[in-house]
Amino acid sequence: MICFNKEEMKKSLESMAKLMIKLKAEEIDKYLAAGDRLAAARAAEELYRMIIQGGYIEGFGLASQLLTHWLNGDIPEDKEFELSSDVVKAIVSDDRQNQYADDLSVGAQLSKNLCNRLDGKRDKDIFKFGPEGYEINTSPYFYAIGGFRLEFSGNLAGKTVNKETGCCEYKLDGLWTMTDKYDWHRDKDTPLFDKEGDDKSCVIIKDEWALIVKEELKKAKDFKVKGSWRGTRSIQCCGKK
Repeated sequence: MICFNKEEMKKSLESMAKLMIKLKAEEIDKYLAAGDRLAAARAAEELYRMIIQGGYIEGFGLASQLLTHWLNGDIPEDKEFELSSDVVKAIVSDDRQNQYADDLSVGAQLSKNLCNRLDGKRDKDIFKFGPEGYEINTSPYFYAIGGFRLEFSGNLAGKTVNKETGCCEYKLDGLWTMTDKYDWHRDKDTPLFDKEGDDKSCVIIKDEWALIVKEELKKAKDFKVKGSWRGTRSIQCCGKK
């Protein structure tokens, strides 16, 4: 009987996946350098299919799902991809720093935008921002949707003051709505495999490649993303913002 070390096997498979993606990225650049945009587009689609499979394995299911819809072009222009309330809650409630981009956490960005507006508000006051919303750059959902617009309509459901720090915690209870357009922008890119900040293991996925896929293969389509969650979110305010 042959015994396998699961941890070593996992590391081996991850290393193989990284190598395949890195080689495919290099292949795309070579085609572009040679002026063959169609071959580059086909190689880029193959790369995105690799990333989709890896995303499902590594816990980036939403990112894989959205990228699949975009590549297949299967969401009509007059329709929206509806995010579940659980996903919107997870995004809105997350306070983790973005490890994939130099952005503040969602909570910190909300504090930065809202604290001056909340100053002087009393319990049960009506409070909302929108419909223009605020542009929020996501943390754990960076790979899935990048930045998005967030709106809120509801009430101030509580205010607590920390006497030692002078900080206030505001509780906003109501409807949180996030909207976005799933598309790509020239001159932007996404780093892969950079969790420990190791530049040598990082592979840069250029947005330009997605635009080439869209232009050359004529199948991929941008689409709108929307979702809502009704619930309570705390906002921390310390001093003037």
